[in-house]
Amino acid sequence: DVLLYHAADGVVLSSDLEDGMLVPTLFEGEDGFEDVVIGVGGGEVTVNSASVVEADVICSNGVFHGIGTALNPLKWNTTLYGVLG
Repeated sequence: DVLLYHAADGVVLSSDLEDGMLVPTLFEGEDGFEDVVIGVGGGEVTVNSASVVEADVICSNGVFHGIGTALNPLKWNTTLYGVLG
């Protein structure tokens, strides 16, 4: 499931991104496919709170963007907070 939360359908290049843009992932939660939120500003691009460290690596099956930390689906963050909080 975590891997699916790191993948989106199609090709999304850095030039296509806008601040506040929602990109649906391949991870299907209770209410459908979960989105990640793109942040663009101050010379930085983020996916949720993870900094993009390498963008637009073209692969045979799409495009790869390297991020500085692993992403967790929202429902997992809420569950962990309930257990640990």
